Amino acid sequence: MNITNLIYGVYILGIFLFQYSSILNWGNFAKHRIRLKRSFKEKKEIAMPQKGMRKHIYILIKATMNTNSEKMVDVFFLFTGFITIVSFYLIYRKISLSIGILASGIFGAIPYIILRIRLQLIRVNSSKEGDILVGELLNNYKICYYNMKEAIEKTAITIENAPNSRRLLFDLSKGLNKTGSKEEIGELLNVMRYSIDTSWGNVLTSNIYFAEVLGIKVTSSLVDLMETITRSRQAMEHEKRENNEANLMLKYLAPICFLLTIIGACKFFGFTLKKFMIYQFTTTTGITWFLIVLIFYVIGIIINIFLTKTKMDL
Repeated sequence: MNITNLIYGVYILGIFLFQYSSILNWGNFAKHRIRLKRSFKEKKEIAMPQKGMRKHIYILIKATMNTNSEKMVDVFFLFTGFITIVSFYLIYRKISLSIGILASGIFGAIPYIILRIRLQLIRVNSSKEGDILVGELLNNYKICYYNMKEAIEKTAITIENAPNSRRLLFDLSKGLNKTGSKEEIGELLNVMRYSIDTSWGNVLTSNIYFAEVLGIKVTSSLVDLMETITRSRQAMEHEKRENNEANLMLKYLAPICFLLTIIGACKFFGFTLKKFMIYQFTTTTGITWFLIVLIFYVIGIIINIFLTKTKMDL
């Protein structure tokens, strides 16, 4: 009897060890599914502002910070106003009215610029996950018997090597389970389209809308889209050329030149470090030129990010 139990125990243990990875994957799948279902029971999201700058900022914050609260729009405007007023007051006292207006306008735009840079990075990273996203969604669309809502939910849980797409699908799946009207589904897909901002993203969201709202079978369209994205990736990797020298010069040349200015002033013109700092940061001329250099350096960094971080599109 003990030998029989031992044989059964060893047999069961062998099966467990042999299928350990599959059991672990199913466990993770169940855990994520329970977590997703709980999130579906949350309170209904606050309605999106209907038009104007508030709607633009709301969509921008939702796409970059993954929050649905309209209060964040008020926080954004208050924070922007605070930075603008404080920077204007400090610079106007030290320099002049014109420089104060110019610099405070630039500093006040920093929160918006940061969100735009974050959005650009999200779009770039999401665009490079297109073949993974469409391929996984297509497979689950077939497995779920052409039920797009279930396919999106399953893909949000199982998709790998595509963190940005996982986040977008998770938000979309949560929204689809809270609404059923065409208008609200269209708004959800608009946020997803805005987050990707590519031709293939527009095609994908259109197919999701057709499948979910109109009940149209979109298998062939998704297959064609995946093949097109795959060819686009191959062409992009073949033509990709990175100008590392220009990036290094832009990022490090200006700070190095500033340090060399300090060294040169101390070595050749009899300055001390304390005297240089006094002339640079306590005189009107020194502060003015430092702000001008800093502003142009920041503008150059921002332009470099938008020009070099390109999206993978059709």
